Amino acid sequence: MIKSEEIIRRRNAIVEKLKLVENEPLINKATDKLLSFLGGKHKSVTPERLNILAVIYKLSGPADPETIHKFVENDFGHVSLSTVYYVIELLLNAKLIRKLNLVEGGPFFYEKTIDTENHAYSICSHCGKVRSLSMKKYINDLKTLPAQSFNLETISLIFYGECRNCASKRNKQLKQNKK
Repeated sequence: MIKSEEIIRRRNAIVEKLKLVENEPLINKATDKLLSFLGGKHKSVTPERLNILAVIYKLSGPADPETIHKFVENDFGHVSLSTVYYVIELLLNAKLIRKLNLVEGGPFFYEKTIDTENHAYSICSHCGKVRSLSMKKYINDLKTLPAQSFNLETISLIFYGECRNCASKRNKQLKQNKK
């Protein structure tokens, strides 16, 4: 079981480098899909829903709800954290975002799905560093893995291990301890 301080440290390692990146065409595409989804479900279009969607689609990587909440409040003003959680569920149902478990025992992270390729993540179990890995050369092989009766929507792979930096530090420590 990972201690709560370690969970917080790993979460912070993921979100500390996040920034907003403007991409109007992508945001417009996601907004159109959301509007269509909401209309089909007879749900109303609210500024909060549109603002939360826009922030998730501007973020440079996956984020947890608290980080999304912080960015929404910085860009658009007050919105409750419970509204962020509610809209995240709505966006998951609309298949506009995907849910990732990047920190064992920690919060789930969410990332955009439109115009993004399937990719994997490598996560260092020591420092919490997360790297996005391209799966382009493996994607066709991975798509054939599910059974015939399974309709594959997306692929998400997460590798846990030790990054080169942490391995190097550990090896130096071992060499010093042998002396």
